[in-house]
Amino acid sequence: MPTRKRYRVLRGLSYPTDPKVIRRLLAGERVPFEERRMKVVDVGVVVNDIPAVSVPGLLARGAIEAVDDGGETEVSDAKDDKPIG
Repeated sequence: MPTRKRYRVLRGLSYPTDPKVIRRLLAGERVPFEERRMKVVDVGVVVNDIPAVSVPGLLARGAIEAVDDGGETEVSDAKDDKPIG
């Protein structure tokens, strides 16, 4: 299985990580905020679960940067998810 790309957060982010919620949002469905189970990520954290559809825009805005395999920062995992609301 290929490894996921890793990104360092340069500006605080929050995003959904549940593929079902992401599909619903991309389809234009209104998903109540409390159902989105948003992940909150602080500046400097390296993650590998940013929705692929969001990566190009976040890179262009300077909100994230790609991290090579030699990065020394640990990747955030699911236990760091902080539901909002």
